[in-house]
Amino acid sequence: MSRRRAHGPAARRREAGYVDRFRRRVLQDAMTESLPAYWVRRAATFAAVGTSACDEIATACRHHADLLEQDGLAADVLAELVDELDRAA
Repeated sequence: MSRRRAHGPAARRREAGYVDRFRRRVLQDAMTESLPAYWVRRAATFAAVGTSACDEIATACRHHADLLEQDGLAADVLAELVDELDRAA
């Protein structure tokens, strides 16, 4: 059985809706991953595993969180992300 792809205005609206939701999710992930708290949680998750490989990853996550706390996210980058999220909403 061949699967035919729908064409026309309704298909384009569905596709545009998908792209908008995908774009919004990518921006949300970018915002989340820019926060030190995200990396602290990731470190705790890896540390809980208890293997040496996961302990190394946990250390790297904690280091990343420390760097973000020291330097933060550049204000202009943050403002751009917030603007994009507002447009995507």
